[in-house]
Amino acid sequence: MIYILVNNNYHLIDLKSYLQDVDIDDLCLIRIPHTLSDDLLGLTFKKIYTFPYFYTGIKSLLNVPGVRRQLRSVRESLTPRPDDVLVVFTDFEVLNQYIIAHFRKYRCRIAMLEDGMATVCVGNMEKQRLTLSNRLVKFIFRRIYGFSYLDMFGKGHNIFPIIKDTFIDGIGLSIKAPVNRNIPAFQLSTSASVVNNLKDDVLLFINQDIYNFGIVTMDEYIAELDRIFEAATRNFREVYFKFHPREKPADIKRIEDVMSKYQVTLLATKQPIELVIDEIRPQYVASFYSSALKSLFLRGVQPFFLYHLLQVFRDRSIVDTLNKYLQYINYLFIKKYDDIKPGYRCSILTDASALTFKEFIDRL
Repeated sequence: MIYILVNNNYHLIDLKSYLQDVDIDDLCLIRIPHTLSDDLLGLTFKKIYTFPYFYTGIKSLLNVPGVRRQLRSVRESLTPRPDDVLVVFTDFEVLNQYIIAHFRKYRCRIAMLEDGMATVCVGNMEKQRLTLSNRLVKFIFRRIYGFSYLDMFGKGHNIFPIIKDTFIDGIGLSIKAPVNRNIPAFQLSTSASVVNNLKDDVLLFINQDIYNFGIVTMDEYIAELDRIFEAATRNFREVYFKFHPREKPADIKRIEDVMSKYQVTLLATKQPIELVIDEIRPQYVASFYSSALKSLFLRGVQPFFLYHLLQVFRDRSIVDTLNKYLQYINYLFIKKYDDIKPGYRCSILTDASALTFKEFIDRL
């Protein structure tokens, strides 16, 4: 049996593109919803388990009886066998880590699939000294709840819990690149179809709420959007804009105010862009470092990464990590916002020796 653990809608979208060679009867689904709807995208599973996540900050850890009940529910519900496989997309969710460790006790194989740009960004960051509050969170998880395998990684506002590398047998990437974890990495082949009849005079901009993570202030972000819209609407016949699903109404209002100065069409949907891209068929997509830039590249859309053009970017470790990754895959950086124009080609190279999903699982 193969158990698939997902947290977000795009995990299911990516999963579907990998399953061209897997007997669908052998799949069970584990849901820990963050932004995850009930739509299974036509996939069928022998059984579906759903558990709410519990960790939302240090205060959530003080409800010791409640957390322990949640962990007991996971243990009692999931009883894998040694020949089973667990496939996860991320270990940044601590309940994912608990399930990984639970399956490891049964001697199951554990595979990790790429969680967009987060996998290569956090996976290649240098370890930094934790703040007092983060050290306290780590202590509580380890000493009170028994998460002996949990570590914390990152810097400043961007701290992520990760599991010890020995708990993961392999990482499957959409575009192979070095990952600074002691885990074998492989490029996987996908069945993602190229979007038909892409329009060379259409651009899609995918928003990121990086103003919520100490990278830029909201005022600085608005100023950058103003410059991007000015260049994009001058160079393209149509420009579409999509918000991130977690953006808040007050922030949306400020962004819509600057958008109203230009001929920009809002995509008023919370669906993942991969599900609606066929409706607008842009030849180009722009964002700062959204994971959708990679997923849409695999469908034939040319991506503009823009993070390096920000006048202010307060977490240089993210910049350094992104630079190294994109240079490795041969990405062609633009030099200014006015370079967001038709005719651009990103030059990204993929690994010709990609594995199917089944071959990847068999390698573990």
